Amino acid sequence: RCGLSGCPDVGRLRAYQPGKASRLLDRQGRAFGELRPVEGKTVPLWRIPPHVREAFLAVEDQRFYAHGAVEWRRAVGAALANVRGGAFGQGFSTVTMQLARNVFPDRIPARERTLGRKLLEMRVAYEIEERFTKDEVLELYLSHIYFGNGARGIDAAARHYFGVGPDRLTPAQAALLAALPKGPSV
Repeated sequence: RCGLSGCPDVGRLRAYQPGKASRLLDRQGRAFGELRPVEGKTVPLWRIPPHVREAFLAVEDQRFYAHGAVEWRRAVGAALANVRGGAFGQGFSTVTMQLARNVFPDRIPARERTLGRKLLEMRVAYEIEERFTKDEVLELYLSHIYFGNGARGIDAAARHYFGVGPDRLTPAQAALLAALPKGPSV
């Protein structure tokens, strides 16, 4: 269940655009500039080379095409490790769960490490997978994931970090970009 406010509308994923630019104000409250994120666009999956897709799946969700919205094998393993460790050290988010968390940050806050947040993330991930194919989920994920330095989506990240479109990324560049979403500020 998604609580009293209901679940986020996953039907809006196709039209999702990251937040607008922050406005800078002077002491009198007048706008004098904006902090714009790196502009990126949704890239169809067929325009993203296989080695780029494979790099992300190798890092984030190796069995993406073999499981549903939640990979229960990883969930059980993470739960056991967390019980043994006495804290939430292990995660088990799938690409679909990460997509849910990233496009609905106001409803599924990533910083909140609670069972309630994880259950909501799982619930929304199931809804996403009911509406979209695995390829569509991967396309949405790659187009909306945050890569640090204001770059959101594979198009923005490829242009920002390497000065090329995602279709021109080398395997080494793809590997580096695939590692960024785990800790973009690191």
